[in-house]
Amino acid sequence: MTPIVTGLIIALIAVLIYSSIVTYLYFRERDKEEDELALDRGKVDRKVEEIDKRLKEFDKVRTSSAKIDIKEEKER
Repeated sequence: MTPIVTGLIIALIAVLIYSSIVTYLYFRERDKEEDELALDRGKVDRKVEEIDKRLKEFDKVRTSSAKIDIKEEKER
């Protein structure tokens, strides 16, 4: 083979290796970001569940308080 063809083959192999490395690094970084977002979503979901639980408890207290008020007004 001529030196030009050999040089082109070496350059092609170098470009393929470089693009493989860049692709690997890109997807590795993207996966890290997705993992962080998933953790954040999990934290948000837990907070939402906690707030829902508090609202349900508040609703129970408010409802029972309203029932007591109605009973007191009927007794008057």
